[in-house]
Amino acid sequence: MSGDGELHEVERFSIFYDADDNELSEHKMDAIFLGQAIQQVGLMVKQAGRLLNRNEADIDVKVTVPAQEGSFAVEFALYAYENFREVLPALGLLGGGALAVTQRLRNRKVINVQTRDNSDEAVITVEYRGRQEDIVCRKDEALLATDSVIREAYNEIITKPLINKDAPVFRVEIEGEEVLRLDGVDDVEFAPLPKKSLTFDHTERLDTTVALTQVNFTSSSGWRIRYLDEDRAVKMEDTAFMERVLNNQATFVKGDLYRVMLRIKTIEKPDSPIKTTYAIEQVLHHFADEERRLV
Repeated sequence: MSGDGELHEVERFSIFYDADDNELSEHKMDAIFLGQAIQQVGLMVKQAGRLLNRNEADIDVKVTVPAQEGSFAVEFALYAYENFREVLPALGLLGGGALAVTQRLRNRKVINVQTRDNSDEAVITVEYRGRQEDIVCRKDEALLATDSVIREAYNEIITKPLINKDAPVFRVEIEGEEVLRLDGVDDVEFAPLPKKSLTFDHTERLDTTVALTQVNFTSSSGWRIRYLDEDRAVKMEDTAFMERVLNNQATFVKGDLYRVMLRIKTIEKPDSPIKTTYAIEQVLHHFADEERRLV
């Protein structure tokens, strides 16, 4: 566990199911739907904790069932460490967040999710009826809204308990104050993530040190570096450095160390291995004697 001491209660929230329905007004609900909804709240919160905090063991969810006139309510208590990132706002249970992004996605197939280390924004590319569209949102919202576990949970928690109900309403309250209200059939309809979604595309840029183990005097490809104790293919995009190497071939020594701006791009596709590519955007310094130094 990443926290110190014991888990303590950090939030208490209630979800409400309302409709023009005698069962709900009498605090009755299909046992299977209710059981799945409660289970999915726990799974959803833990999955969000794992995605946002890298340790789902740092969060726990307890349930109570208070009586509320004219509706069916379930109360949850969230336990976590003090340093735990808040998952309820990110999930959208306080309004906005990943829930709002999921409403925009609807049943569109997610083609790609692009993130960058130096930005809090993400770009989700979706496809619907042969047309593609980009949706820009916060990185944590994109991560949750395109996660299959979270999407399934929205469907099980919100949509299924209210299926075939007249005037369905899903609400969330904290300390008696309504913080989220989804009103009507369209608002409470959340589909699981479509099959064969999606591709994750993450780019990071690092100021780091690498060893050049292979060069190509005529092309940006065919270069290799040693980075993190592994030999890797790399694209050389610093044309000025390539020209210096070409003009000073005799001074190049295999294994010399260079400080570079390295771009690492990682792509994850369904049913495919993770693909990582490397590119040197700029060579900043050559760690060599002054008479051999290229940069």
